[in-house]
Amino acid sequence: MNPAFFCFLLVQLAVLTLFGCPDLKNKHHFPPAETKIGDLLGQESHVVSVIYYYRYLHSLSEGELEREHAHAKQDLSEKHQPISRLRMGLILGIPQAPFKDYHQSQKFLEDYILDPAVQDPTLKEFLLIVSSYAQELENQQNRRQHLEKDWKDEKKERELLQEKLEELKTIEKSLLERENKKRP
Repeated sequence: MNPAFFCFLLVQLAVLTLFGCPDLKNKHHFPPAETKIGDLLGQESHVVSVIYYYRYLHSLSEGELEREHAHAKQDLSEKHQPISRLRMGLILGIPQAPFKDYHQSQKFLEDYILDPAVQDPTLKEFLLIVSSYAQELENQQNRRQHLEKDWKDEKKERELLQEKLEELKTIEKSLLERENKKRP
C-alpha cells in the first residue's frame, strides 16, 4: 500500500473519529472561546491539548476563525516561539477557513516538529499526520483548480466550435440560396 495513501486513510479515520461522532461534537467538549493555546498546552498531555485545540478550531465560525487567525499572527510576530508556529500551522490548515494556506500550514508544523526544544515524540507523530492531511488537502485543491481550468478551457473551445458550426451553417445556407437563384 502506498505510504501517502495509508497516512491519508489514518488521518481520515482520525477526523471521522473526532468529528463524526455526535457525542464528540457537542460544544461543551471544546475549550471555551477565551481559552488560549498556551493554557491548553499547560495541561498534562500536549497531544490531547493540541487535539482539543484542533477540534476547537474546527468548531469556529468564519468570523471566529478570522479573529483566532489575527491573534495567532500577532502572537507569532511578537514572540517567535515554537508554540506560535504550532498554533499558526493548525489554524492555516483548517479547510473551512477563508485564509487557508495548506503549504504554509505544513511549513509551520514542520518547523515545530523539527525544533530541538520540542521533545514529545507522540505530539510530533500527531503533527506529522496533521501535516500529511494538509498536504493531501493541498493536493486536492491543486487537482480541483487544474480540473476547473481544464473545464473552462474545454467550455471555451466548445463555444468556439459551436460558433464555427453556426458560421458553416450560414455559409451552407447562403450557397444553397445562390444555387436556387441560379436555377430557373
